[in-house]
Order: sequence, then C-alpha cells, then structure tokens
Amino acid sequence: MHKEDDERNKNVEKSCESNEKEDEITKAYGNELSKKEDETKINNNKCEEKSKETIETEKDRSSSREDKLKKFEEEKKKHKEALANMTFEIEDIDPKYQTIVELIGCESYKLMVKVYGGQYVYVPKLNKLIEKKKREYVYKVFLENGSDYKKTAIYCDLCITTVRKYVKEEKRAIYDKKRKEKNKNEQTNTKKNIKK
Repeated sequence: MHKEDDERNKNVEKSCESNEKEDEITKAYGNELSKKEDETKINNNKCEEKSKETIETEKDRSSSREDKLKKFEEEKKKHKEALANMTFEIEDIDPKYQTIVELIGCESYKLMVKVYGGQYVYVPKLNKLIEKKKREYVYKVFLENGSDYKKTAIYCDLCITTVRKYVKEEKRAIYDKKRKEKNKNEQTNTKKNIKK
C-alpha cells in the first residue's frame, strides 16, 4: 500500500504541478488577454476621441469655410459699392473730351457717359440737323417765286442743283405724309365699320 500511496502522492504532485502550470499559463494568458482587452479599450477610447476630434475639426473647418465665404462676400460687396460710388473730376477726363465737358457741362457729360459709355456715338453736323427745316424753307421760297429754280437759288444763296434736290425731297416728303394720313384714316374707318 505504501507503493500505492507513493504513486498517488506522485500523481497528486503531478496534478498539482500541472494545475500550477495551468494556473500560470492561465494567468499569463489571462494577463495577456486582459492586456489586450485593456489595449482594445484604450484604442477604442482613442478612436472615439479621434472621431470626436475629427467631427469637431470638420465642424471648425466648415464654420471656418463659412466664415471665410462670408468675409469674402462682405469684401466683394464693399469693393463693388466703392467702385459704384466713384466719381470723376474734370482733370480725370481725357484732354480730347474736355472740350465737350466745357461745352455741355460736367453734369451733362456724366449723364452722357452713363447712357452712352463705351459706345460709338455719331454727332451730326449742324447742317444735317437743320436740313429738314432748310429744305422746307427753300421749298416755301420756291413756291413764292412762281416755282422758279434760278430765283430761289439766288435768294437762298444755293446752287440750282441743291434747290432742285430740296424741292424734289420736299415734294416726296409731302406726298409720303399725305399717304400715311390717308392709310391711317382708312384703318380708322375700317375699325369703326368692324365695331358696328
């Protein structure tokens, strides 16, 4: 029995040793597991913090972008208003246009620039502006002198060709005017007949 006891003791010792080894392994493994769990928790916390920081950073960036855009728009508006409110003085005008300013005045020139600025504007000669009245006058003198081209040319200090031209143009203008009035009357009569 003694042998059996010895063997039992040996088995118990072995099992204790193996239990101790298992405990050591479990502890070591458990420690590693707990370390890994701790690391995972720490990493998760770091990730959460980073994502919070990222979200806050994105919010800051977007609000920063909005602020920058707002500032840009304010600056743009400020400069646009400043440019719109700029005026010029007589010294700022190109010398070739200063004679116009002297003739019509600075305010009239500003208005002309506002309306016609950047466009080519033709300014007719005085003769062209009064040509219609001149033509009517020459035709009147022509009729008063018995339709005599030579007398009319002498009285008006024009050549005969010009008198002929004016008379022809005035006759055409009178004819066109009468024709327009006739057409207008016909249209009015037609509208009255339709209403009846």
